[in-house]
Amino acid sequence: MAVKKIDNRRSWYNNVLICSFVLLLTGALLFSLAAPMAWAVKDVNNKEIENGSSPIWPIFEGAEVGPNGTHIAHWGWHNLNSIPIEIPLGTDNYIKCQVIEPIPDQVPPTYFSPGRVFNNFTLIFGQNMQWHLSYNNNQNDSTINWNTCKKFITVSFESGSYVINEGETANISVILNAQAVSNVTVNYSSTIASGTLTFTPGVVKQYIEIPTVQNDVYDGTRNIDIGLIIPDTDANAGPGAIMNTTLTIIDDEPAPVISISPLHSVNEGDGTISVSVTKSGNTSVNASVDYSTNDGTAEAVSDYLAASGTLTFLPSETEKTVYINIVDDGIPEIPELFFVNLTDPVDATLSQFNVADIIINDNDLWPSVEFNLSSYTFNETDGTVTFTVIRTGNPIPASVNYSTNNGTALSGSDYASASGKLFFGLNENEKTFTVNISDDSLGEGDEFFFVNLSDPVLASLGSNSIAIVNIVDNEPKPAVQFSSPRCYVDENDGSIVVTVSMTGQTSRNVTVDYATGNGTAEYGLDYTAASGTLTFEPGDTSKTFRIYILDDVLAEDNETINLTLSNLSANAVFGTRVTSVVEIIDDDSAETSFVINLQPGWNLISIPLMNDTIWASQLQDIGISMVAEYVNTTDGFNMYMAGISPSEDDIQIKIDYAYYVFCDRETTFTVIGVLPGSRSIAIYSGYNMIGWSTLSTSNAKAVCELLNGNQIIFRYNNANDGFDVYMEMISPDEDSFVMGPGEGYYVYSDSAETQTLPFGGV
Repeated sequence: MAVKKIDNRRSWYNNVLICSFVLLLTGALLFSLAAPMAWAVKDVNNKEIENGSSPIWPIFEGAEVGPNGTHIAHWGWHNLNSIPIEIPLGTDNYIKCQVIEPIPDQVPPTYFSPGRVFNNFTLIFGQNMQWHLSYNNNQNDSTINWNTCKKFITVSFESGSYVINEGETANISVILNAQAVSNVTVNYSSTIASGTLTFTPGVVKQYIEIPTVQNDVYDGTRNIDIGLIIPDTDANAGPGAIMNTTLTIIDDEPAPVISISPLHSVNEGDGTISVSVTKSGNTSVNASVDYSTNDGTAEAVSDYLAASGTLTFLPSETEKTVYINIVDDGIPEIPELFFVNLTDPVDATLSQFNVADIIINDNDLWPSVEFNLSSYTFNETDGTVTFTVIRTGNPIPASVNYSTNNGTALSGSDYASASGKLFFGLNENEKTFTVNISDDSLGEGDEFFFVNLSDPVLASLGSNSIAIVNIVDNEPKPAVQFSSPRCYVDENDGSIVVTVSMTGQTSRNVTVDYATGNGTAEYGLDYTAASGTLTFEPGDTSKTFRIYILDDVLAEDNETINLTLSNLSANAVFGTRVTSVVEIIDDDSAETSFVINLQPGWNLISIPLMNDTIWASQLQDIGISMVAEYVNTTDGFNMYMAGISPSEDDIQIKIDYAYYVFCDRETTFTVIGVLPGSRSIAIYSGYNMIGWSTLSTSNAKAVCELLNGNQIIFRYNNANDGFDVYMEMISPDEDSFVMGPGEGYYVYSDSAETQTLPFGGV
């Protein structure tokens, strides 16, 4: 049998022809061969075909690290020219390999049977052991001592994929399967980085560092392929399991957003509609989205031509346009709808506006249907009445619905509701329907209801699609009025109930408004204003409302409140008493008195009663020696001094004004007069010195709030010859002092206009 030569078996290890090994403590494997063995190959007849003139050798073909610290070496059998041996068929033809030291009985022999090509066997070596190898080719035994052994080194990526976020640095790990005894080099290459790694003895892992840049632009998820290449000049290592890996860079910026204009309208005769699709957001990569049309009430082919495709936005592009052809079918029809949908975005997301509604407006003329009149008038006694609906324009078959709706006339009591559908055949232009009118015995006035047309098919509604139907009542309307033209109430009764009556019958509610108004009585002083609406339901004959009376302490004439009815509902009429009067009977006496306490020195006083007979010259007997009155126009004072000033300088003490009085001793000033009733005092811009013209009390804050602008109120303090001061918007509430009868006050106002201080409101 001829020896076969297989060229492709030559690799980085074919240069090693002579092998022997010893497992060194460092675990590195080196090998060499001591002496060739004699051998012979026989055929099936035991005839020698090839013999020891061409020795065979064990050739190292690879190695790897085994489990538990062992090493696995691979050999094949070759002749002297490194040509692999193929053993011919025959019962005696075999090669036996057996470990004979140190424990041969625990390692079974390895037989290479006839017919095997590239005879390869594996021996497992533990650390710190020396082995002898014996071969048997049926001729003799021979022992080869392996003094050195070389380890097979592989280079590989540690993982088939790596993932980082944008802005981070990728550390791509490259590993050796074991420590090398000499330098191992490997090249790496990618679209963004390339270079060479060198593993020095003892180093089994190195990293390829690939930094990435953080930016504010969406770049999309990027995959970078990286490959390892072992240089031809490096015979110290071979390729490992993972020679190519992928680096994935995750972008942390939001993807651009794609949206479509949500609503479009196109006329059927326009031929084409353009729909805008927009992209928003900052990106450095192309973005794309698919679009397609979908039927609504409009159908592809008959109403529009279906369209679909992909829109691709370059980084700088923000808008794309989809064009859709519209079909003009020549058939009158209602507006129809179809859709344009966006789907499957790439390097983008869809906004909530990802569907466009396209409305096709028909350009073909419809026939028009409407009532022949915009309003109808019937008597309540007419019974059944007829309504006519006409069609104009295109004479094609059409239909329309009709119905009745309440106005002031109510279905059931005033008319019988009706509804249905009217069908117009080809060239038919007029249809009718009827409604029954009810004749009751109630006086309710004229009423109305509506007839409506709706939901036309193959037609449009004309301007008279709604008509008003008037029903003329044949009974008199009920009458509403005050029960009495005048009523009376005592001032101390607290309130009075006023009655409004209605005569006649009605089937519907009747409403009327009421209101009070000043006569000689004033609201807020003599009574509380009242207004509202009275509702008479069917069967009611009267309604009431209440007015509250304010009991003052003033002696005054009887006073009146005016009452008025208005805004009566249309189903009734007013009687003769649309107005009425409430008279308040006064319960107060004519005169009263008030005592003012005075301290030695200056006092700022006022009188709260009406009395025109008090003069400064009369006060000398009660210890008042000086009286001063403020003059607003000059911002000065008029002074009267008892026993010194002439009579023409005498000062009259009047209500509404304040006066400085100087007392020689502690004394009292008793004022007798009539209560003033409702009064008001003028407040000028700047300083004012005012009296307190009521027996009621209030406080400085409340008085300020009755006036426009900002006020300062001063109250004279006899004890320290100074003033208590309250400044609006500045002073706290606790600085607001009581203001009451007998005292006078300074009031400063920053308002440019003259105001009035109503004592009915304080």
